[in-house]
Order: sequence, then C-alpha cells, then structure tokens
Amino acid sequence: MTNQLKIQYMSNMTRAEREALLKKEKADDEIKELHKRQGCPEGYVFHLSAEQLKYQLNQLAHNDPDLDSLNWAGQKVGDKMILKLALSLKENTNCTTIDLKDCRMTADSAAVLAQTLSSKRIGRLTLSDNPLGDNGIQSVLDAAMKPDVMWYRIEAKNIGATKASLIRTSHVMHVNHHMWEVQFKENEFSPDDWMLYGQITEKFRLRRLNEIKYFQHRGSRVS
Repeated sequence: MTNQLKIQYMSNMTRAEREALLKKEKADDEIKELHKRQGCPEGYVFHLSAEQLKYQLNQLAHNDPDLDSLNWAGQKVGDKMILKLALSLKENTNCTTIDLKDCRMTADSAAVLAQTLSSKRIGRLTLSDNPLGDNGIQSVLDAAMKPDVMWYRIEAKNIGATKASLIRTSHVMHVNHHMWEVQFKENEFSPDDWMLYGQITEKFRLRRLNEIKYFQHRGSRVS
C-alpha cells in the first residue's frame, strides 16, 4: 500500500471504512517500527483488514503504478475475493508480481484469474499452498498455452499436483518460450515423477542460460 492514501482509491468506501483503513495502517506501521527496533527478522505476515483489501482492489482497478507487486500471501481470502481480484486486474498493466500463497484459492477461481492474466506481463505468479490440484494448476497452464502469453515464473508448491501437471508443464514449455520456470516443490510426487520434474527444471535452466547469453551478446554488439 502506498504511503500517501489517494482519495480516488477510497471513492467507493464509506466513512467508517476509510477511518478503519487509516487506523489499521497506523497500527501496522507501529508494529513494523517496533520489529525494526527489536531487530526482528523480516517476513512477518500482516493480516490485511477488509478495508485494506478493498483499497488494494481499488488501486489495481485504477492501475496505480505504485502497486506493481501484490502480496496477499497467508491472507486466506478464499475464492470470492480472488474473483474480485481478477475483476480488478482486468485493465491493470502495472502489477507484474502477484503472491497468492495460502489464500484458500481453489480450481474455480484459479481458472478465472488465469484467463484475466493471460493478457498481462507477469514476472512471478505464486500459487503455493492452495488446494488447486491438477485441475487448478492445469487451468493456469492452459492459459499459458499460447506463444504470446508473457508469464515468466509460476510457483506452485504444495498444491496437490501429480504427474499430469508435469506433463502439461512440458507441453507449455514447448509452446511458450517466455516461460522460465514452473516450480513444483513440496508436492507428493513419486520417484519417477521427481525425475521428470528434474528434467523439466533442467530444460528451464538451460533456456534461461541461453537467453541470458543471447542478451549479453546482443548488448555487446550494440555497445
């Protein structure tokens, strides 16, 4: 959330919601300052209030350039809020990092979100620790099954994926050359599945290495 609250992002909020938002922001800042003075390690998950979530959805809908990274990790918001997120992202072009780890998202809302994001440039999409299963992650992979979809990294740890999702990832890799990584750690694969995952990961690694070499070479020629 930006430091200076902008009135246009609170236009559809009641006075009580605005006051609650400001109060929660102040309390969060005080906790952050206390942790900083105590030398606490970073990574504390702040629970976002309903007002904070609504404000961020308004920011996304207004395409706020200050909100280029959305962090809802650990918020457990559920499908209803994920669907609202997809709607707010419809016209957004600035948010390129989206962390939805442990948001209680299921395959239903994942499919809608993936369809919305298929027209966006996404540096990292984190879906870990959600009960997506193969149906959920494959709907995401299906959205990436086009050469012009500009997604680079998907993190899908502990989502209940099986070999079917690995095979689908392999297909995406051959079609979409923008994809640099799909991470499936902490899923309950068989030894053979882990071997297949290792092969996919190695191909992604070589792709990244080759693209880095290409850009370095092109840069040296330009200079």
